[in-house]
Amino acid sequence: AFAVMYIGIIGPIYHSMEHTTSFVSKIETLRQTRPGPLVFYRIGPDREDIKYAANAEHLIAPEFAHEPEDMLEYAEDAYFVTRKRYWDGLQKALGGQVQILARGNLGHRECVAFKLNETQRSIAGH
Repeated sequence: AFAVMYIGIIGPIYHSMEHTTSFVSKIETLRQTRPGPLVFYRIGPDREDIKYAANAEHLIAPEFAHEPEDMLEYAEDAYFVTRKRYWDGLQKALGGQVQILARGNLGHRECVAFKLNETQRSIAGH
């Protein structure tokens, strides 16, 4: 009975937490090396951003963007996180000028962390 419970319930939860922790750790290590705001694109509030915060080793104060144009308002040091389901459309909207930093999960959702390239900022006039 325990083996069935582990395989069906505990295993997937542990697996999900492990992947979330790894993804968050990658991004937070980069943010410690080169500080910048954390911006969630079409995430939250009160969704995957909570999972991110729960796996960060310190308090975070994320910001939220809902349209591609909103992202251009942030300083060049901003770190963006979005769900994979929005990634292709977002990449096209931004002209493909993004630098992927990490791919991973927040809970059961596949996500991508990235920064805008300088080329994208100069095209947009920022």
